[in-house]
Amino acid sequence: MITLLLWLLATPALAQEPSDPTPVEADEAGTEPAAPAEPPLQPLGSEGLSIRGDSWITLLDLAGQAHDLEVSRTALARAIEATPSEVAQVSLQLQVDLLDEQLRERRGDIARLITGQDPWSMAGVNDERVTWESEMQELMAPMLSQLRQATERPRNMERLRGEIVNLEYRTELVKAAIRKSEHAVRKTLNPHARAELERVLATWLEVQGDIQNSLKIRTSELHAVQDERAGIAGVVRSLYNLLLRSRGQNLATAFVVFFLVLVLVRFVHWILVRTHIGSQRERVTVRVAELGLYASGLAAAMACSLGVLFVSGDWVLLTLAGLIFFGILWSARAGIPRFWNEIQLLLNIGPVREGERMIWAGLPWKVERLSVLSIISNPAFPDTHVRLPLRALEGLASRPPSPDEPWFPSEVGDWVLWGDRAAEVMSQGPEFIRLMRDRSEISVPATEFLAAGAENLSHGFRHRVMVTLDYRHQAQVTTEIPLALKGHIEASLKATGDWDLISTLAVAFDSAGSSSLDIEIEADFIGEAAPRWEDLEEIVQAAAVDACNEENWEIALPQLTLHQASIA
Repeated sequence: MITLLLWLLATPALAQEPSDPTPVEADEAGTEPAAPAEPPLQPLGSEGLSIRGDSWITLLDLAGQAHDLEVSRTALARAIEATPSEVAQVSLQLQVDLLDEQLRERRGDIARLITGQDPWSMAGVNDERVTWESEMQELMAPMLSQLRQATERPRNMERLRGEIVNLEYRTELVKAAIRKSEHAVRKTLNPHARAELERVLATWLEVQGDIQNSLKIRTSELHAVQDERAGIAGVVRSLYNLLLRSRGQNLATAFVVFFLVLVLVRFVHWILVRTHIGSQRERVTVRVAELGLYASGLAAAMACSLGVLFVSGDWVLLTLAGLIFFGILWSARAGIPRFWNEIQLLLNIGPVREGERMIWAGLPWKVERLSVLSIISNPAFPDTHVRLPLRALEGLASRPPSPDEPWFPSEVGDWVLWGDRAAEVMSQGPEFIRLMRDRSEISVPATEFLAAGAENLSHGFRHRVMVTLDYRHQAQVTTEIPLALKGHIEASLKATGDWDLISTLAVAFDSAGSSSLDIEIEADFIGEAAPRWEDLEEIVQAAAVDACNEENWEIALPQLTLHQASIA
């Protein structure tokens, strides 16, 4: 649409009907008819160029100049034929050659104005060789010109300061020469020698005057350049004209077009993921298509931004942007072997793959997405994910997770055994695990918490209590005593209201020690009993001691037996 609009604006003559070139007849009164207006020059064929009013005036002016040059050349040619002197003929021939060159230029201008091309440039074969140095000079010339214009004022100031310093130095030398000349004039008595010395002195005085005049001029020029400093309003106005009306506007438009194309490519990828390839992203062909889409989108964004600068005619920014893009592409080409591992990750065929489990920073993570910024998460850390560049995944490997494999030993709200006390997990994340133990908060690094192997009480736990009886209960320790002890523990738990929290209670003879008979009590509790972990252990131990007191069971103590060796 933009191209069509520009074409319509550039060719208004196509919308006009050609005027009738037939001259108007004289009226009955015999008056001369008015001269018809000069019609605009119509296109030459289907590919010609239309001439507007201003261009038509220029064309008439060029035609007049060419006619005048042709008349002058004819007159000079006749003068050459009429001149017998060879020297005069050579001089006139040089003038004819100059007129021929000017006439050719005017006719070339007329041809370019009508057809857009120069016929003399197509008459011969252009055998000019294109060299790297000439092309770079042509490309860099606009940038150097802009740099020269931007630094013109400080360069002029530096040049004037240097000239002033040189003139001041020369002034001192001339003053010294004048003093020596005056001294020589005063000391000389010979009238002829004195006259010559006075001429030398006059010459030095003239040189001094010239130098002083030059010094005044250079000083005045320096002051004028220094006074060119515009106020704040002028600086703001110049910056506005530079940034918003010229190159700044072109650069902003190029940036907007670049990012709009990238956003469009991203939107197309989002639509494809939602509608077609969302469930097939594990396939290599789909990943290759995605990578190709992003690469082509980046190339299209670069081409469109360069096209904006080309259409706007900003050759400086176009050259600079082209060099930048070329450098980026050249660096990317040289880095393809080095980034092959990252390309494999993007294609989901590398050692780390989407949906699998890996270990990073000492913790297990699930690979949610592989992209330029990959996303990993841990289901045990609510509302938490980590963004990693592809370079951070180098050297890592993932594996398919097991359905019943936990992602972390605990969850928020669980009770764990930290040290020798029960603690509630208040919050947990990749950095710290916050515990509440004995009404005090403890922050433990996540890696340290995982390495410590904390016991999770919220999934059930067991209290194991050992009761040691004396050997005089040997006859009852395997039959009557375990049953009676179990009954006492059950009664104690029911009395405290904790019987519903127990899942299994086992009391049995364990072993015969050197000085005691050991009975083991194993009480398994459900996860809801985790907040009462310490209280339940105390209840079981207290119930065992009460049973020994009521049943008159003697608790054995460690004994030390001494054997006295006989002396022969």
